[in-house]
Amino acid sequence: MYRKTGLFLIVVFLSNSVWAGDMKITNEQAIEIANRKAISLGYNAKFMNMQITLHNVPWNKCLPKEESTSEYVRERQNKLNGKEYWAIYYYPRPQVEEGIVKGGDVCIFVDSQNGEVLTNYRGK
Repeated sequence: MYRKTGLFLIVVFLSNSVWAGDMKITNEQAIEIANRKAISLGYNAKFMNMQITLHNVPWNKCLPKEESTSEYVRERQNKLNGKEYWAIYYYPRPQVEEGIVKGGDVCIFVDSQNGEVLTNYRGK
């Protein structure tokens, strides 16, 4: 008979995480979530350029502060207001052989706390 003893060492590596008291989703997780959403909206996210930034106001580089009374703009701002979120912006790569950009852009807004897709903004 033998006695099994052991020491378990658990190491957690945190890179590119956002902290403000509680652990939040990483930018890599936000990108995975946004990729799925962009694809579901008909965008070929894997073949587009991408920028990701963290925000806590309902306007940013993707969404300038709008003085609009449209219901859609108000609804989008309400979804982002008071939240900290990742803005993952996808925009087309130029077509090499033609040298022009085809297609539109899209920005997916992912809650930094729970990974929920809050809203999106689609260009033309």
